[in-house]
Amino acid sequence: MRRVRGWISLKRVSIIIALVVVLAVVYSLNRAGYELETGFGEYVNSKGEVERGKTLWDWMELLIVPIVLALGGLWFSQQAREAERKAEDRRSQAEREIQERHAQTEREIATDHQREAALQMYFDRMTELLFEKDLLRAWKKDDEVKGIARARTLATLRGLDGLRKGMLVQFLYESDLIKRGAVVDLRMADLSGAGLAWANLREADLKDVHLIEADLFYAKLSGAWLGGANLAKAVLVRADLQEAFLIEANLFEADLTKANLSGAIVTNTELVMAKSLEGATLPNGTIHHGPPSLLAAPHHRPPSPRRRGAGGRDGGGGSDQ
Repeated sequence: MRRVRGWISLKRVSIIIALVVVLAVVYSLNRAGYELETGFGEYVNSKGEVERGKTLWDWMELLIVPIVLALGGLWFSQQAREAERKAEDRRSQAEREIQERHAQTEREIATDHQREAALQMYFDRMTELLFEKDLLRAWKKDDEVKGIARARTLATLRGLDGLRKGMLVQFLYESDLIKRGAVVDLRMADLSGAGLAWANLREADLKDVHLIEADLFYAKLSGAWLGGANLAKAVLVRADLQEAFLIEANLFEADLTKANLSGAIVTNTELVMAKSLEGATLPNGTIHHGPPSLLAAPHHRPPSPRRRGAGGRDGGGGSDQ
């Protein structure tokens, strides 16, 4: 259809160009003093006066106005068709964009349903291990059960979004599966972007876990084992990290504004990497103001908090884990 329209338009343009050329030739000849006779010679009018015959230019002058109007009509018609074509292209583009957005929304809904189904399946299978295999006790003498629980956990986490990762971690914690002496080993688990704001994870075993960009706002992590954890760009604003173990944790660009690190086992080597420590309580109990770079040069690791037990033995620092 577009080829046919293009051919018709080209034909019209050719006719217009031919007319313009004819007019130009006639006009040039007339300006040069030539009069092209039309076949009508001199004649005597009603008053007995002799008048010359009409020249081709005389007749052409009569046609100029209609030709100009015709040319103007063709131009406006062409402009209208061009505007209509552009409008049609815009409508088509808008329809394609709407279809693409609709398809994207459907894909996102389908992905969300898949993630929800995966999480529910995980809960069901872990519940079976808890009650049918007595996971809390059987793992001590059955490494196979422990391996199954870990494999299912790591595989499920890889396909979840941040919100559902947080829900899975809370399930494990409330089921007593990731506290000190963890039943489910979360080392190298992908908890990037996990939504754990206000979460209660006291004394949770999160060593070597990937918590990149995790939301731990106001999280209760006192006594938690976070050694070797990747907390890059994590939000730890007002987090309770009292007596937490953070040796070799990656705190690059982590936000520890007003976090409580009182008694935490951590060195300046880790802390200077943070994005902010403004208002944070440091391990020695002082309040930090200013950028992390104001901390003293890295030094030896501070001793873990200890309580004096009966018989003069030290105990409980968590460094023996």
